Amino acid sequence: MSSLAKHFITRLLARAILDRYRVHQALSHPWITRNLNDNVPLTQNEQNSQMESEIKLKNAQSILLFLAVAQHGKLVKKKFFQQEMMERYN
Repeated sequence: MSSLAKHFITRLLARAILDRYRVHQALSHPWITRNLNDNVPLTQNEQNSQMESEIKLKNAQSILLFLAVAQHGKLVKKKFFQQEMMERYN
């Protein structure tokens, strides 16, 4: 039995509802359609995990952007302060 067939049957027989294929997912599985270039459909749990991962990645990107902007702001303030001090005492 092919790995694609095993994957399909495993998803159909999954005990947990969220791990089991729905009808449209089963009918679009490459083992059924025989279009082996298609992506294997994700179960509801797999979709949820993927969405959570994407949200975590976006949050991490937002934090990094915030830190970069904050760091840039500190550098600008520091340069401005240094220039001001030089002007005052020179």
